[in-house]
Amino acid sequence: MNDLLFGKRIEHERYTAAYEEMCERISLCADTGGVVPLLGPTRSGKSELLRHLRNDLGHWRRLNMVADTCDFALGSLAPKPSEKTLLGALLSTIEPRSNFSRESTELVRKRLTKLIEDRKLRILALDEVSHCAERGANFPPRSATDHFKSLVDETGVVLVLSGLPKFQKLIDDNEQLRDRAMRTVTLHPYAWGDDADREAFLGAVYPFFDLLEENGYTLDFDQADAIRRLYGASGGRIGPVVRLLSHCIRLIGDRKAVEFSDLSKAYRACTQAQSNLPDMFELEDLDDFHLECAYASVMKDADLAVAPTRLQQFCAQKSLVGE
Repeated sequence: MNDLLFGKRIEHERYTAAYEEMCERISLCADTGGVVPLLGPTRSGKSELLRHLRNDLGHWRRLNMVADTCDFALGSLAPKPSEKTLLGALLSTIEPRSNFSRESTELVRKRLTKLIEDRKLRILALDEVSHCAERGANFPPRSATDHFKSLVDETGVVLVLSGLPKFQKLIDDNEQLRDRAMRTVTLHPYAWGDDADREAFLGAVYPFFDLLEENGYTLDFDQADAIRRLYGASGGRIGPVVRLLSHCIRLIGDRKAVEFSDLSKAYRACTQAQSNLPDMFELEDLDDFHLECAYASVMKDADLAVAPTRLQQFCAQKSLVGE
């Protein structure tokens, strides 16, 4: 991907607020251990935020003559987990080359507990935990949350659990895990119908245009109109905006003039068409209703409820369910 955009982090309002909340909650349970959930729709910035936290909060020390270790471990859970692969994913965050295929679930759990203690691990972050709440999971949801609860109790580690909002139900349904969990930090997209959100989205995207111009690119399009279309293409999420702009720069090659047609071409190349939404770069009259629909679609896909505050928002939500 293009280093010009992906090599820099432009921290926008919602990302910064979530980062600060995560730091606060991790600090509050650092002495006794606990669970810190980070949830939000896909491509809302959760994985980037986890890496940011690890870079800032992790402490490195020499493990042996050839390796170092960090007291903040970060990994990800694969789809369709079993109890053993869940524990194995946690184990692999600390020791990436761990081979547990021939071991029993109980032995993997003991290895994990001992490794946390031996490495003096303070924080263990696992991304994509919402796989535990999906139909393909090879265990009852309660089993996963019981493992998380037991791990915190036995080791005093701070367990950061990140994924889609559907994971919240697993927390709510396990009263023991819920009692050990800090208030969930959420990364929601910006709502176009909210004045403050809309201004924050504009304030997040304009710096990308500035960055391109600072690096010699000429933007031969109406920037205000382009941002509206970028909002429609992303549903209010900054990650897809960065992706689309990066692909646009790659598509034009050595040419330094970026035209509207280039944005449109990049949109069609890197964005899946949705049957319930129009082509945001094809519409001649892109109005706020289309932008409300884009936001509502992202929230609906994430199983997040939206309380409409305007008639247009209400109509946008109804249009997605065919009512």
